[in-house]
Amino acid sequence: MSNVQTLVSARGASFGAVPLVMLSWAATAHADIPEYQVVRIIAYQTSCQLEKLRSEDLGDTGVRFHATCQNINSYPDGLVLNCADPGDAYSCEVATEERRFDFMENLREQVDTGK
Repeated sequence: MSNVQTLVSARGASFGAVPLVMLSWAATAHADIPEYQVVRIIAYQTSCQLEKLRSEDLGDTGVRFHATCQNINSYPDGLVLNCADPGDAYSCEVATEERRFDFMENLREQVDTGK
């Protein structure tokens, strides 16, 4: 059984500059990593425009954060951030790869070559 808790929910807020004042924080009893660190990791390492963030306690194996992104083109199923050490933000790694839809470039190449 996993312990899941919603950390951030800010529908319609822009996270380009990560306005920390607009976020409503919830205290976590299981994760020592501050939520602002998780928001920073997502903002600096991905193109996810954070809409909602929740955490899942994995016990001895760490903490997993699930982020819902406003830009569903890059992350249609959301973003997963795994942290091996619940007390160290440097142990966090983004587990979800950004999706790219290059079909528009393929169409441009077909038009340029006349096919």
